[in-house]
Amino acid sequence: MAKQELPSIQTFRRSVEKIPDTLTQTAFKTDYLLCGRIGEIINRKCPSDKTANPTGAQLTVTKETYTPDINNPFEFQTVTFALMTNLRRSPTIEEILNVKEEFAVFTVTTEKRHGWKREVAIPLNPEFEPWAQQCYNHVLKNGANSFPFTRQQMYVAAREAFAHLTYTIKPYRRGKKQNGEYLHDSEGNLYTYIEKEHLKNFANHAIRHLRDTELKNYYGLSWEERHNYGGWTTGVEERYGENIWRSYAIKLCKKR
Repeated sequence: MAKQELPSIQTFRRSVEKIPDTLTQTAFKTDYLLCGRIGEIINRKCPSDKTANPTGAQLTVTKETYTPDINNPFEFQTVTFALMTNLRRSPTIEEILNVKEEFAVFTVTTEKRHGWKREVAIPLNPEFEPWAQQCYNHVLKNGANSFPFTRQQMYVAAREAFAHLTYTIKPYRRGKKQNGEYLHDSEGNLYTYIEKEHLKNFANHAIRHLRDTELKNYYGLSWEERHNYGGWTTGVEERYGENIWRSYAIKLCKKR
């Protein structure tokens, strides 16, 4: 996999907030918070687009109140460590029991995963996530028609909104293709070559990678938590389901 050097999260967020069209702005905010593929929030496709299968018409959201289950050892440990980080000391049992935070829990139909649905939780407290309430209100109100765009429209909008942003792809080895198929030698080994370092324009797919970086480096989500969150193709889809979000919820309650 190619190593990417992405723009700063602060620069990206400021760029989104400058988008003049409110619906487009909300679409990019929602896509970012969900660490989603753009097809997971939009609900339209061009008739000529034979590969798009948008699932945004199935996007839903509910409001849930998170309180820690102290009888769950893993959850108790996670909450204790998160509070310790915020308080700079060990929390008391009373402080742990007093944790009570509202979350927007989005149900996302994951593209490329045969209809698997995942729950993605975002804290509604603006001190933790200033975009959450806007995205929650919009999806709650508009439901299946929240983002009536095609992926081509979103790509054009991204190129315009992020025209000043690029990111670096470090050198990496990739397989050779011919007519869309990978080439192999007589023994079945893949022919490869080194792709040189190059710049790419920041667009829809880069948004997903930037969010994953924030989840890892700022919020401290583990590999499994991030891939359940973003629905990455890693063979862990069996963990999708109700209340998986509780494993990382308290980690997102971190002031920006």
